[in-house]
Amino acid sequence: KPLKFGTSGLRDFDEFLTDFEIRINTLGLMECMRQNGLLEYAINLLGKDLRPSSEAMFEAVAFAVREYGFELKCG
Repeated sequence: KPLKFGTSGLRDFDEFLTDFEIRINTLGLMECMRQNGLLEYAINLLGKDLRPSSEAMFEAVAFAVREYGFELKCG
């Protein structure tokens, strides 16, 4: 099923935002930024909220960002 995309970005129920979906969308965003000369302006910050699903989504995004070659400093 295609994921939904709204004014706040990628949105859907937790069960549809799998690690795979999060990974390919994060890598796609990083590549789009690189192709458009925007990656050099990217700041490597990543946040999460207190929802139960946030930790898993945070880890999936962090994995993809590091896979792309960016260093993340999470604390």
